Amino acid sequence: MANSIGSSKIFTPRPPAKGSFPLDHDGECKELMSKYMKCLNKTNSDASSCQPFAKDYLKCRMDNDLMAKEDFKYLGFKDQSNINDKLLTICREDFALQNVVPLLQSCSGSCDTEISQYLDSKVDHHHGRAYQLTIKCFDGRTYEVNVRPDSTIRQLKLAIERSIDFQIRMKKPLGNKMRQIQWKHIWRKHDLWLDRTHRIRLGLNNQNMDKPVGMVDLNGKLTDTAVHNRSILEFIPRSTK
Repeated sequence: MANSIGSSKIFTPRPPAKGSFPLDHDGECKELMSKYMKCLNKTNSDASSCQPFAKDYLKCRMDNDLMAKEDFKYLGFKDQSNINDKLLTICREDFALQNVVPLLQSCSGSCDTEISQYLDSKVDHHHGRAYQLTIKCFDGRTYEVNVRPDSTIRQLKLAIERSIDFQIRMKKPLGNKMRQIQWKHIWRKHDLWLDRTHRIRLGLNNQNMDKPVGMVDLNGKLTDTAVHNRSILEFIPRSTK
């Protein structure tokens, strides 16, 4: 269904049909989608007024791997360079996500790249190509970060920084200035510890077990550490003693 304003058309989203992509298969995000559609109905399809609902709905789909129900290779995703255009195309062609496109286009120039990187990492985890790590952050919050097992320690650090920055940006109210995390300061003041049955400092095998991430060889492989899928990593302030 479309409403005309001047020469342009505004599409009112409707629930996706079975077999469409992306699809809310088990109703995981039905409540958020309902709120989003009610907002559009009340505001005569004013996408800008409903952006908070669109953001919540899109985030729910990401968190529940609904954007990864189909392998990207069957949808024409050949490499990272064309994911951004495909992401916008998918949103335009899916009735339930059409009004998310203005939200994506209103982001900074790097926003769509960050979204595609975030989706890409979730697809990797969905297909068993990446670890999902739980990061207990310095601000008391918990974040999920996906990283490939063959990553280096340096890549692990970058994945943590980018993923947490992106997730904070997704949660912030529209119009509010996002707090900038000073990562150099964080790594200087905190150690990253691996917490399994007991807390130990993250090291390479049995060597350098007293050295946290940031002091070990940044070019070392994640597979050489005790980190594994579902590991819990925690930022702990360094002792001043």
